[in-house]
Amino acid sequence: MSDAPIVSVSCGSDHAYFCGLWVTLHSLCAHASPEAALVLHVLDGGLDEADRRALATLPGRFPGRAIEVRLHPLDLSRFDGLPEWRGSRMTYARLTLQDLLADEAYTIYTDVDTLWLRDVCELWALRDEAPLRAAPDGSGLPAFSSGAGKARDFRALGVDIRPEDYFCAGILLMNLRALRERDFDALWQARLRRDAAALQFPDQDLYNILLPAPQTQPLDWRWGEFSAAYGLRETASPRVIHYANAAPWTHNCSAVRMLWWEWLADEAGFDALGAEAPRFRRAYARMRRRFRFWRGPLGAAARRLLGLVNARSAAKQRERYFPERCLAP
Repeated sequence: MSDAPIVSVSCGSDHAYFCGLWVTLHSLCAHASPEAALVLHVLDGGLDEADRRALATLPGRFPGRAIEVRLHPLDLSRFDGLPEWRGSRMTYARLTLQDLLADEAYTIYTDVDTLWLRDVCELWALRDEAPLRAAPDGSGLPAFSSGAGKARDFRALGVDIRPEDYFCAGILLMNLRALRERDFDALWQARLRRDAAALQFPDQDLYNILLPAPQTQPLDWRWGEFSAAYGLRETASPRVIHYANAAPWTHNCSAVRMLWWEWLADEAGFDALGAEAPRFRRAYARMRRRFRFWRGPLGAAARRLLGLVNARSAAKQRERYFPERCLAP
C-alpha cells in the first residue's frame, strides 16, 4: 500500500495530562517528515481554555509544515457506570475512534505519556488489512509484560491467548474501516457489560479479547518501548518511548525520564503549560540537579557507600541513571 499524503493521529487528554499531551504531540511533529501533512485529532475529555489555546499554537511552531489540530469534545457521561482507570474514564475514548472519525479509513492512536523519537510516517506506511497493529506489552520482555497473567485471566472468560501475544494499546495503528465492518462499537460495549469486573485494563483488555492475534498484527517493540525496559536493549533503537505506569511528571528521576524532561525544557517549551509553567520549571531544575549528581563523581562515591549498606539499592541506582550499562547480551 502506498503512503497517503495525510497522516491521521489520534490521542485523548484532560487537563491533568496536558503536559504529557503537549510533549507527545510536539515530539511527534518534530520528528515527522517535513513532507507529511499531519491531522492531529485530540479527544478533549476536560482540557481547559488555556490548554486549547496552547494547542492552537502548535502548527505555528513548525513553520512551513502542514499540521492541523482538531479538537473533539467528549461527553464522558456516556461512560458513566463503567470502571474508572486512575480516577478517570478517558481510557474508553479510544474505543470510539472508528465512529468518531467516521470519514477516515485509518488513524494512529498514541497515549499521551509517550515521547516520539522517529518519523510517524514510518508507522503510517505499515497500514494493511488488519483491524489493528500493536506493539507487545512490556516491550515484549516477560519481566515487564502482563501477558502471563492475562492469558490465565482470559481463560476464565473463555478466551485463549498466548502470553507473548498480549499487546499494549498505548500505540495502535488502527484500520477504522475494518473496525466499522466488525461493528466494533457494539462488540466492545456488550463485552464490557458482561466482563467489566474482570478487566484490569478495560480498553486494552477489550482489544486483546475481541481482536486477538492474528487479527491484531504485531508491531516491532521499538514502536512502544516501555520506559521500565529502557536500557535492556540498545538505547538508540526505540522509535517511541512509552512511560507506562511511570509518567515522568509524577515519578522519580531516571535517565529515561530525563529524556522527557529535556524535551519539554529544550524543545517543546514550558510556556504552553500556562499557569503551571513555573511549577514544571522548578520540577525540571530539581530533576536536573539530581540527575547530574548521580551521573557525576559524587554520585559514584555515594553509590559505593550505599553498596556497603545495601548492594541491591546501589545496583538500582546504577541501573536508573546508567541504562547504557545494562544492555542485555
